[in-house]
Amino acid sequence: MRLSVPVLAAGFCLLSTMAQAQAPQRGYPGNGTDALLNEAANEFLQQYATASSELKGMFYRHVIDVEDGLSWANVSLKEDRKEQPLYCVPTGLSLTGGQLMNILQKDVEETPSHGKVPVGLVLLVALKKVFPCQPASR
Repeated sequence: MRLSVPVLAAGFCLLSTMAQAQAPQRGYPGNGTDALLNEAANEFLQQYATASSELKGMFYRHVIDVEDGLSWANVSLKEDRKEQPLYCVPTGLSLTGGQLMNILQKDVEETPSHGKVPVGLVLLVALKKVFPCQPASR
């Protein structure tokens, strides 16, 4: 079954809305809330900056999970749809939570308006900048 991008986007929006409805208003990742991933990048980064070492590990886990999901989307684009991936991490490189947080922080510093955008979307945009794909040869 081949789903169109609008259908996939609608599904992700529905899942996100359902998760937000079930999540507490505020909190740190791992506290029963995934709401931070839908918060603006500035707020996510602020809470990360003031978090204890234990909680920072939970922030790392969340950005790793987002990147894992994006990497599966890349696999689907490349293998199923024969399209170019969203971004291209060099073969053999496995991004850590710390590296992903640094990529996120740098992007928000370079483009302050991204601080008002949800973390997951900012991470995608940042990964596209840091790991651009080579144009497909025809």
